[in-house]
Amino acid sequence: MLKSKLKNFKQTFVVFLCFMMCLSLFTPVSTFAKCSHKNTTWKTIQKATCKKEGKKIKVCKNCGKSLKTEKIKKTDHLYYLTNYKPTCTTPQFVYHKCKYCGKSYTERVGKPLGHKWSKWKIDTKTLFNKNIKAVRICNRCKKVERKNAKDIKK
Repeated sequence: MLKSKLKNFKQTFVVFLCFMMCLSLFTPVSTFAKCSHKNTTWKTIQKATCKKEGKKIKVCKNCGKSLKTEKIKKTDHLYYLTNYKPTCTTPQFVYHKCKYCGKSYTERVGKPLGHKWSKWKIDTKTLFNKNIKAVRICNRCKKVERKNAKDIKK
């Protein structure tokens, strides 16, 4: 009985030694050596936005150990801009909207362009009426303006 236990122990010990030898062949020596953590880098785990703080960790490049965790301050808003061109009656507007939180505001830039009128012409449809009308058209927005022909100054 003692001989069989000794035989089982020897077999188990041989298997253990084989396992350790194989492990030592495929595992780098640096794994067993104590790391000095001098070769490090910061990795961002969560980006900061205007709504919430981010998070970054300091990692050893040699052994992969996380050494330190720090918060990243909230950022300013990241606005996307939509530009609305001015018209005859409205100024230019720039619409700002934050990518992260949706905060928005509108900025007024400059003044309206104003109408760019054509010259007054007699409206031929009113030639035989008592009140002859004159008409002019804005070259930008195509707005039509009518007046009595006698009210127009030459």
